[in-house]
Amino acid sequence: PAALALADTIQAESKDNLLGDLLRLEVAQARKDRAAESRARTAFLDHYDAQLALRRPEYEEHKAMLADLQKRLATQ
Repeated sequence: PAALALADTIQAESKDNLLGDLLRLEVAQARKDRAAESRARTAFLDHYDAQLALRRPEYEEHKAMLADLQKRLATQ
């Protein structure tokens, strides 16, 4: 799907980009692919602190959403 292609493009330019992880997570959830969902969740949580420290404009624009997602994923 287009969402996975976009995730690939984002992460080709920025390997651990949270928005790429987020797209992969959303696709996995929509497909009910538990293995892919687990990989995307782990990647997002593993990359979260280091990526936010980069203060990328896209993270600043979506700061609250990313923080909410991090909290939700960390408690699953």
